[in-house]
Amino acid sequence: MPPAAPVLLLLALVPWTASGLCPLEELLPALQKSASYLQSSYWDFNVDGVIGYRFLSDWINGTLKRWAAQPKTRSQYQQLAELERNVSSLSDQAVGIMKQTDQEYSTDFDELVKKGFWTPPTSWTRTDPTLAYHQFNAAKCYDEKLSDVCMRNVLGTGKGNGVACSVPPLCRKTMTQFGCSEYSLSHQLFYFIIAGQKGCAEHLFKAETQVYKRIFCANMMKINQKIEEEDYPFGMQDLFMENIMFCAQSGFSDFLKPSWLMRILTWQDLETGCFGKTDGCLCHMTSVAVGALGSFLSSC
Repeated sequence: MPPAAPVLLLLALVPWTASGLCPLEELLPALQKSASYLQSSYWDFNVDGVIGYRFLSDWINGTLKRWAAQPKTRSQYQQLAELERNVSSLSDQAVGIMKQTDQEYSTDFDELVKKGFWTPPTSWTRTDPTLAYHQFNAAKCYDEKLSDVCMRNVLGTGKGNGVACSVPPLCRKTMTQFGCSEYSLSHQLFYFIIAGQKGCAEHLFKAETQVYKRIFCANMMKINQKIEEEDYPFGMQDLFMENIMFCAQSGFSDFLKPSWLMRILTWQDLETGCFGKTDGCLCHMTSVAVGALGSFLSSC
């Protein structure tokens, strides 16, 4: 093997290292604005809305831990640490209100909004385009209700025996079905992310886990590239950012494109800090935007 090959391999596994770029100057103001939006409306947030902010909090903590071993300006460290404290505190308040207003749902999915659940990956790879489907299913693979049932079983909050990492036959069939697209596809990956964070290691979650993640993210990359080709239509922006958030969490560095970051930043309302239509904020879109933006901290 030529001497340069190991170096090139290493660079491929670390987001943006090859270009030497850290987007903190662009990221920090946007993330601070997003925190301001959370502060102004945390009482209206549901589980889906808080997930992105918990993701951000955990990824900031990962960044600060890495910075402890390498020189960074004191100002940058302090600003990021203050942002994490603010986001963490506001998320706690949002979760507290959810437990009063939507007790059953917030209890079932409480683990997804606990601090420390969204630990960043420790290694990175890139998607393999040869794993992309030749075509996607014309029909939606499954509905949100079934998705929630399967995720409850993995979390151990289902109506069965309450044992985590449970995989009923229908969930096995649904969550490993090939050809799914859009949110059905991203939630298949989400399902395996939850299983990984829960430490599930039996049945479906042995060696197959990384295989499915590679297949799903290869197809999510295909979708994001199509969205980019079509100049990011508004109706696909939420999915575009969700794909970045989930595949970054799964360790795929090629989702962290500088051009994608810069485009996402243009979608933020500079006054409110949220994401959505020009006449209002969308909670889910803001959540996945915060998660997508937070994933770019891995390059700093």
